[in-house]
Amino acid sequence: MALLEILEHFEGRLTKADQKLVNTLLENPAEGMYLSSSELAKVAGVHPATVMRLARKLGFKNYSELKGKLLENSSLITKGAERIKSRLDKMGKGFILESLIKSEIQALESIADHIGQKQMSKAARWIISSDQVVVFGIGHATSLADLLARRLNRSGYRAFSFSNSGWELPEELLKIAKGTVVVAFAFRKIPSGLSALIQYTRDVGGNSIVISDFIGPVIRPQPDLLLSAYRGKEGEAQSLTVPMVICNALILEISNSDGGHSLASLESLAQIREDLQG
Repeated sequence: MALLEILEHFEGRLTKADQKLVNTLLENPAEGMYLSSSELAKVAGVHPATVMRLARKLGFKNYSELKGKLLENSSLITKGAERIKSRLDKMGKGFILESLIKSEIQALESIADHIGQKQMSKAARWIISSDQVVVFGIGHATSLADLLARRLNRSGYRAFSFSNSGWELPEELLKIAKGTVVVAFAFRKIPSGLSALIQYTRDVGGNSIVISDFIGPVIRPQPDLLLSAYRGKEGEAQSLTVPMVICNALILEISNSDGGHSLASLESLAQIREDLQG
């Protein structure tokens, strides 16, 4: 079982220091393989003893054994190292656009390595049978949340998005009930309010889906379904194309599985537009 799978199945508590360590390892696997425990702690900004505690918490004898699990992502590590070198070379020559395009393509090609058809089918089934869909995103994810909710509404599913957190979050939670599917976005850092959103959804009998990058496995409480894919290394441009493709695939999966419901709704929308124009 690879390190990502171990993290996804880990049911214990990960502290903020643990999360910083995991983020450092997963966002920079090529570098993490060669860092000592003290070097890793320094990069992550935590106490050195935290490294050993995390390793044992995840079931490893020591930190060296934990690092060995990173080798199971060797293809991703190799691609990442080659990509960085290639991008630096091209940027030195001024080929920034070409470099970014290649980075996006490689990130897109890796989606299938992290998200399988079984996961997409489950997400689609939940949304098809839901009473409503609540989509949560803050920061750069706000536009993705708005777009996903809009496309779900066009497909005949009651959906709305929100980006409120902090003291405004309880008002949004009141809208969630049994039969609700919550879709949340989490990139790089765990958004404020996400943990409360997942827990409340579970408490009232709803289902939670999180679309994320390598921060996904350390989210606690764990969502009912995690769609987590590589978006680029720390220090690189973090692809928004990757989660966009996941959203598009989800919409198509729903349309392919709901017995014509989505198509009928889209046809009705087109007819209404035509009537209004007439």
